[in-house]
This record gives sequence, structure tokens and C-alpha cells, in this order.
Amino acid sequence: MALTKADREFMSRGERRKVLDQKRRQALAVDRAERAEPTPETAAKLIPDPLGVMLSMKLIDDETLKASQEMADVFRAVYGGQMPGARGAGGHPTISDAMAWIHANRYLPWSRKWSGIKLRAMPLQPAVIDLVVGGGQPLALTEIAAALADYARIRRERPLPPADKLAVEGG
Repeated sequence: MALTKADREFMSRGERRKVLDQKRRQALAVDRAERAEPTPETAAKLIPDPLGVMLSMKLIDDETLKASQEMADVFRAVYGGQMPGARGAGGHPTISDAMAWIHANRYLPWSRKWSGIKLRAMPLQPAVIDLVVGGGQPLALTEIAAALADYARIRRERPLPPADKLAVEGG
């Protein structure tokens, strides 16, 4: 990119800048075939959020999106110590009364129902959890949307009681 001393003496500042800019552009031009593949980390960032995609396709609504976020929060709170990459020795974490109530009265009934429903010889419930907790790619959008809508229905039918009445029912 450097100009020789003779070139610099006979060129105006504007001409030198043009030559250097042109050389810089040539050095930066890369043929698409020569480009390297993105790293796994970069590739993961390029994948769109599956719940956002489902929302934009109108497969789920805002209420279902909130319900899926609650489902992810409950799953992480109750089973987080057992997830890959979790710190500590695992075991049973201490969770709030509200989270315990939501787990017992919303998540577990939903989980029992949907773990018995198969999708391509695999229970649908783990696919839904993988999607809402880990951002995994959905295999069947309409089936997962139906499972999420069912959780949203349970959430609507079973509102969180006041804090003084949060004794865990059922289970």
C-alpha cells in the first residue's frame, strides 16, 4: 500500500489519497468462494430465535410467548442444576414458593400430558423444552405451537394465587 518516495513527490495529497484508497479496496476484496466458514459461535448467532420466528408466522401469540418464557424459567429453576454446564454438585436447588407452585400446578400437568404424545417416534415434550430453554431448532412448528398453546391455556386457567396461599397442591 505504500507509495515510493518518487511517487509522493510528484503527486498532490488528493491524488495520493485516491491511489491509497484504491489499493486498500483491492486488498480488502475477497472472492466469495475463498471466504472461510463462520466459527460455530458465529453460526449460532446467525440462527434466528425459533420462538420469534413462530410469533412472526402467527403460529403463537404474545400470551403463548409469555407462557413459553415461564416454562423455561420453571425448567431452569427446578432442573437447572442437572443441566450441562451447571455449576456446583447439582442436587435440588432452593426455589421460591411461587416457582414451586407453578411447577406443581402448571408445568407438571402439562409435562405429563405432552410426554405421552409422540412426534416422529420421539416424545414431543423434550422437543418443546429444548426449544424454549435452549433455543433448539423446531422439527415440527405446528405441533410445538400446539403444545405451547396448551401450556398457555393451563397458565390462564390456573392463575398464581396470592403469596400467603402458595401451598403446593397436587404434584
